[in-house]
Amino acid sequence: MAAAITAEDVAQWQGSHATDTLEVIVEPIVSMIESWKGKPQADWPPQWRLGAIMLIARVDRRRMSPSGVETISEMGPVYVSRRDPEVAQLLELGEWKKPVVL
Repeated sequence: MAAAITAEDVAQWQGSHATDTLEVIVEPIVSMIESWKGKPQADWPPQWRLGAIMLIARVDRRRMSPSGVETISEMGPVYVSRRDPEVAQLLELGEWKKPVVL
């Protein structure tokens, strides 16, 4: 049985101690993943848990760049990627989804 993901788990992943903004992100992301996967968080394999933590951290990071611009360098703007293939792989989404026979 997997432990519930907390803001502290995500802050530790980010190398931070600040959890104030993470509190409002954790529950909706976990709920969204539960709806995608059809399983409660308690039944998730370890890779789904890590993928969820990475996705929560990504959404938190995106909060600081609403237009998608991470920074501006001498080469121009650096954007936050729209998709993260590692998160998709861990959560078995898109091209990483396991085939299902109906």
